[in-house]
Amino acid sequence: YCTECEAGKFQPSLGGNSCVPCDEGKSSGVGASSCSGIFITSVVPNSGSTNGGEWILIKGAKLEEAHVKIGPVGSDAAVCSDIRGNSTQIMCKTPEGSGRNLDVTVTKNDGSGELVQKGAFSYDIPRITSIRGCQELAYAETLSIDGSASTALYKSANCPTTGKGPGGDQVVLTISGGNFGARIEDIDVAVDDQSCSQVRLTSSHDGLECNLPYGTGEAVGVTVTVSEQVGVSYHLLSYSPPTVTAVAGCTNVGDATTDCPRVGGVTLNVTGNFFGPNQPIIMIGGEICSGIPPYDGDAQNEVLCALPPGSGSLKGINLIQ
Repeated sequence: YCTECEAGKFQPSLGGNSCVPCDEGKSSGVGASSCSGIFITSVVPNSGSTNGGEWILIKGAKLEEAHVKIGPVGSDAAVCSDIRGNSTQIMCKTPEGSGRNLDVTVTKNDGSGELVQKGAFSYDIPRITSIRGCQELAYAETLSIDGSASTALYKSANCPTTGKGPGGDQVVLTISGGNFGARIEDIDVAVDDQSCSQVRLTSSHDGLECNLPYGTGEAVGVTVTVSEQVGVSYHLLSYSPPTVTAVAGCTNVGDATTDCPRVGGVTLNVTGNFFGPNQPIIMIGGEICSGIPPYDGDAQNEVLCALPPGSGSLKGINLIQ
């Protein structure tokens, strides 16, 4: 609908480009798609939590003996509860829901009139307070209103880059926060740029679980999206840094290798843990040891590379993800 129509005019058809004055005795709010005796001047506040149950105040005219819905026009809209007021203002408690720029519809109980205020209300964006599932580190705490109790807030560290624990089981993240909504089909979770699979609600609006995706990095962003509302990226999760446990390829002595030719070219086998899903870069004495495929991005514990030319002993090996 044309959302630019001024009060007292409406857009009669979807996709049209003209604003038509209301018939005598009827009225509309700004951006209305129809006219009636009902008139809305404001909806305050224009946002609230996905839990619902919060009071909103609607001001206007001809508002008595009416009910209020928030959401798409039609059966998908949710009804406000505990409505009360008079002809010029009514109050009601918001229903639970999610999304932004939702319509507020006031309908006379006898069906004699209806007014849709386009995009008049938005639910709050999702927020994250804790992420648990890997090594749990308390980073803050919240106090109850009376100060008698505290709740620790956690971030997760040293998460396996494979997304799986030592036994091969998928690591499950437990995410606490708010404004997650109550419909799992509306929720997406991402860790860095990877989707967190099998998202499930453990508690409507404030508790989620999902399977940790593979990844690398420290303090990567975790984002919850609800009904296309993208929450703030919270940097409360870190993957384990890579570790090198052994190198083989020349004359192998325990976990090390020696007597490598100065001209290079020998294939080295570097093993360890948490190498990441993509073949990492191996540096030997500051020179690149060129990667040799294939690389197993599922196991992430072994990489082959071609020894660069060089000289010296006890050269350090660095792995860059």
